[in-house]
Amino acid sequence: MDALTARNLAYVGIESLEYAVRDTPMETLKTVNFGVSAISLQYSQEEFVKLNLSVDRRSCLGRAAQAAAIVEKHFPSAKVQLGEVRKNYLAGLMIQILHEEPLKSLDPSFMQELLMYEEPHLVVVVDGQQFEPLSIQLGCDIVHPEVATFPIWEGVASAVTVSESHTETNPRKKLDLLWEAEEMCPSMSLVQENICGPMAELGLDTVGVVDECLRRRPCARTLFVLAVLTGEEKYYEQLARKYTSKITEFF
Repeated sequence: MDALTARNLAYVGIESLEYAVRDTPMETLKTVNFGVSAISLQYSQEEFVKLNLSVDRRSCLGRAAQAAAIVEKHFPSAKVQLGEVRKNYLAGLMIQILHEEPLKSLDPSFMQELLMYEEPHLVVVVDGQQFEPLSIQLGCDIVHPEVATFPIWEGVASAVTVSESHTETNPRKKLDLLWEAEEMCPSMSLVQENICGPMAELGLDTVGVVDECLRRRPCARTLFVLAVLTGEEKYYEQLARKYTSKITEFF
């Protein structure tokens, strides 16, 4: 997918979206009814891929893209960017709870929710200010501690191309699509994290790539992959310190 197609899909999506135009972009975005009543734990990876391919608002990619389209349409002078969350506020909050209440590690639903918040996540950034659509669902303003910004429609198109790679079974074709996504919007962690799988299938060394993924966007899953790839005890120790030793049971 190219940037223009991604933009067109987002614009089609907002035709059926309920919102009120206010004085500022952020005030306007806070009125949007995305029609999503709860965090989408119910979707499988296959379902998320389908949602992303159509820039559907039921995925974080779709919500970010449609929020961007609203701002671009009604506030053409605003600077709109795609924000890739590198440190997630909600994941950090749950890690803090886990440190205060270690027995939470025995609760599978708590641990799965923590890992869900550590999954790749996208928001929209307007004139340097984050808009997290989950703020509407949860009823509070969420600002992530670290967000990397990218050109909006190139970033959306790149993320859609990553999802397209999941429809391929041939690792070489997968890798070709992911390199296309990287060329379209360089340096997105989302692309790099997905490159590791087909590289491994093709027998290529992935340790350096995974290590770079961990540097860019630290999370339990990447740390676990690095531990398995290298066999080094220090990575398992890091996992246990931050997430308790129970975390490895969820991979």
